[in-house]
Amino acid sequence: MPSTLVSVAELHLRFGQTRQQLMKWRQDRQCEFEAGKLAGFLPKTHLIQDNLQGAGGSLVV
Repeated sequence: MPSTLVSVAELHLRFGQTRQQLMKWRQDRQCEFEAGKLAGFLPKTHLIQDNLQGAGGSLVV
């Protein structure tokens, strides 16, 4: 087998399950958006959001 195919096979074995999980998550998330749910912000970014709002900035949601 050419080395490129071996590399791709190794990547698939190493990351295939994670890739499938992420694709499933992405599909589910897309369904939520299509049903009208807004994306929102990550909870860990609340300090940035608070600082922008307190400084008179606006956030588009």
